[in-house]
Amino acid sequence: GWHFYDVSQSMEFIKNNYYVVVPNVDKSWVMHACGDKEIDENYYKYCECFLKEYVDMNNKRNQADIVYLTNLAASCIAEKRFDDAIDNGVNILNIDNNNVDALYILASAYMHKDDFDKAIFYIEKVLAIDELYVGAYIVLAYVYKKQLKINEEIELLKTVISLIVAEQNNNKDDTLYHKSLVEAWSLLGSAYTLINETIKAVEAFIECSLLEKNEQQKLVEYSNAL
Repeated sequence: GWHFYDVSQSMEFIKNNYYVVVPNVDKSWVMHACGDKEIDENYYKYCECFLKEYVDMNNKRNQADIVYLTNLAASCIAEKRFDDAIDNGVNILNIDNNNVDALYILASAYMHKDDFDKAIFYIEKVLAIDELYVGAYIVLAYVYKKQLKINEEIELLKTVISLIVAEQNNNKDDTLYHKSLVEAWSLLGSAYTLINETIKAVEAFIECSLLEKNEQQKLVEYSNAL
């Protein structure tokens, strides 16, 4: 139709993995003047056709981009390329501004950069969307650890452990929580050590070692208990 031939051509380019670009034109290449075109029933007819043909395709492409960028950002965190992780997190939010994984990535990256205000800002955004997003609590525990707010860290970790255990008892997928539970017990042991609560520290490290599946890391947690 009159109104959708150009945008549909662009969508076809995207569908076939071409880039759609707008050239920088200093002088007009062509002159195109067709007068005013009224919005009539044909506009709505072809608008509906366009939406049926392309919107679902664009959603699928966006989801694929989100998965790719999320994995890329996680790799950046692991490689300590925190600025790159932030860039990828922002790119995800440009597609889906309520994507909790992107918000978590930004919280984690800013925590590692010791920008605690921004880390807490994104943690709060995560938990406003999903109060059971355990990873956000773990990042907050690291923030407290770095700020030497040990008592706040301990109380938070005890809450997180109770939360995870409750979710596991509700037949949730254990793989979603197991790693965070191990990490929470390890952090709790370290926190108790810092305030000379030796017995509680040993108990926490033992709990961690019993849950740890990696044999090498299990030995580390046992040595921490000793």
